Amino acid sequence: MVDAKQLESHLATRAYVDGYQPTSADVEAYTALGSAPAAAEYPHTARWYKHIASYASEHSSLPSGTSPLAASSSSAPAAAAEEEDDDDEIDLFGDDDEDDAEAERIKQERVAAYNEQKEAKKAEKLAAGKTLEVAKSVVTLQVKPWDDETDMTALEAEVRAIEKDGLLWGASKLVPVGYGIKMLQITLVIEDAKISLDELQEQIQEIEDYVQSTDIAAPSTNPSPTPADAAARAAALIIARIAAFAPTAHRRFVLVLPTGSTPVPVYDALVRACRAGDVSFEHVVTVNLDEYVGLGPDHAQSYYRFMDAHFWSLVDLPPSQQHIPYGLGDPLTEAARYEALLQSLGGAHLVLAGIGGNGHVGFIEPGSGLSGARCVPLSRETRDANARFFPALAAVPTHAITLGLRNIVDAAEVVVLATGAAKARAVADALEGAVTHLCPASILQLHDNARLIADADAAQHLSPATRAALTSPDPDLTLAPTLAPAPASWPADKVRVLDSCERVAERPTIPMLSPLPALERGSIGLALAAPSGAPTHAAPRTPVGPATPVSPLSPAGSAASSSSTSDEALAPRPGHGRAARQTRARTRALAQRPKLRLVVRR
Repeated sequence: MVDAKQLESHLATRAYVDGYQPTSADVEAYTALGSAPAAAEYPHTARWYKHIASYASEHSSLPSGTSPLAASSSSAPAAAAEEEDDDDEIDLFGDDDEDDAEAERIKQERVAAYNEQKEAKKAEKLAAGKTLEVAKSVVTLQVKPWDDETDMTALEAEVRAIEKDGLLWGASKLVPVGYGIKMLQITLVIEDAKISLDELQEQIQEIEDYVQSTDIAAPSTNPSPTPADAAARAAALIIARIAAFAPTAHRRFVLVLPTGSTPVPVYDALVRACRAGDVSFEHVVTVNLDEYVGLGPDHAQSYYRFMDAHFWSLVDLPPSQQHIPYGLGDPLTEAARYEALLQSLGGAHLVLAGIGGNGHVGFIEPGSGLSGARCVPLSRETRDANARFFPALAAVPTHAITLGLRNIVDAAEVVVLATGAAKARAVADALEGAVTHLCPASILQLHDNARLIADADAAQHLSPATRAALTSPDPDLTLAPTLAPAPASWPADKVRVLDSCERVAERPTIPMLSPLPALERGSIGLALAAPSGAPTHAAPRTPVGPATPVSPLSPAGSAASSSSTSDEALAPRPGHGRAARQTRARTRALAQRPKLRLVVRR
């Protein structure tokens, strides 16, 4: 017989007699109880009894259980006494040393087994001639000074003086904290297997004269921006520039846009932002970089159709403010009209441009001079790249109308968007190579406000410091690494590669052209330099303008050369990389012909 009061008390906090599911203990108590108790007097027992009754057909198959209830009221005192004895034996603060030692032993055995397995896999890869993968992280570190009188230049110098295998310092900037105090925010790349961030922070904090504390602002174990990331950043920058300009009907924002597969995600992001009310193109004027010669607006592969499908028809941009060359007109006349159009708008406030595999911008192919809008022949490499949009290579147009390098250089701001491994070599040549007509995009190194936004594949050939700036989680570093502003005087052995924080790296380089004396910012002209040993052709220097187009292959001393100088002739110097190899080949082939050089004057 089961004590009903004891069962009621037991079930007041439990669903079953034993455990969390019906067991044989419930069946025993159910059978011993005999009949359903009065619900008014024993509500918990009545609820339990009804529930167990629903398992009547399964009573024999329920799992076994142990009943803590006494079988009869006469055995209850003995059970209670036994329970009290059990309570006395519980030691809540007992010694667990034996358990801890056993757990530690098991842990050490597992760690040792893991390390052995890891070393075995490493040896297997090395034996197979495979390259071992190195796990790296990009970290943004915040270093806080004592007060506003701390010498931040000396602080940064002390921090960068820390050198370790697997540690690479990147871009840095000073971030206001409050009360005139600024902290150093610096990006670094570490090899996870070699560098401990805790130890590095402790070492920095040992610089007690300058450093109060350090903190990790944004660690990232995946420093690999995707094409979608790059497109989102480019779209965000365009939206921010339009918002800051605050265009009106009498003061429109002039935006130069590219075509092709690379900017499509950018246009998608801009369309979404416009529909969400984050940006308006009502007072924006768009000017496209280029258009194929021979393709009209109705042609499926014309850039007019491309822009209408991906952008124009999807935003609040009036048709009268959509500009693109007319591919069916006379190419020379249309190029002159397009040049005059851009000049009448006052030039571009922002140019968004892609970069080709050979370094071209728009359809400005290698070998181009600093001209305005013009008709250009397309290189075989460019036609091959665009052949995927046409039925066959023969259907790809051979000429295009494009804005010139001078139009891009004259823009207030230039953003170069590059995605994909096919652009990696061109990106490296443009950003860190010599300024040369063999890579048209390299001219942007002389621009005051040119920026590169690239994904991981396109940035793979850049130096580690530059790559760290491009992949930094900090939005300012990500959106605004400049290409390379022209200094007041060009050093003979070094070129500073700067980011938005005015510091990425200072590295030696061998430019294609000999260093120019007192190279200054300002209007850019072209001059012809005679080969080594040949006389220099002197002529009055005149700025390059729409009425005086320049051909880089014009003969020395001809009227087509827009400027010249009496300085010593500059011969190409040996270098490295694709651009340098092409330069040396061109030098050998054209040993007796004039060479092109840049003259940048105030």
